[in-house]
Amino acid sequence: GWLSIWRSKYQTGLWNAGVADPWESLLPEALREIKPVVVESSGGVAGGVVTEGMGYGIMIEGFLAAKGKDVRAKNYSLQLIKSWQGMVNGGATNCTVVQPFAGGEN
Repeated sequence: GWLSIWRSKYQTGLWNAGVADPWESLLPEALREIKPVVVESSGGVAGGVVTEGMGYGIMIEGFLAAKGKDVRAKNYSLQLIKSWQGMVNGGATNCTVVQPFAGGEN
């Protein structure tokens, strides 16, 4: 069904979005040692790894995890949240947190 098609768009590794993994020590304990997963969007206005696709993935997997019937949903939601966190923070370069992708200097 639609869920298997949606999940086929997941790719392991935040590097697929051109972003370094976020620092484990700065993450909530629930996200530590979780492998990041991104949603590879295609078609439409935006393609590639975009925040819209990530947001939909977090929402879908979060709803399914809360419902409790899909045992994979909690893990998928944590993987997507960790990736989204990395996209927002922008990762680290030379042990320094770089400018967040979510906003500019002003």
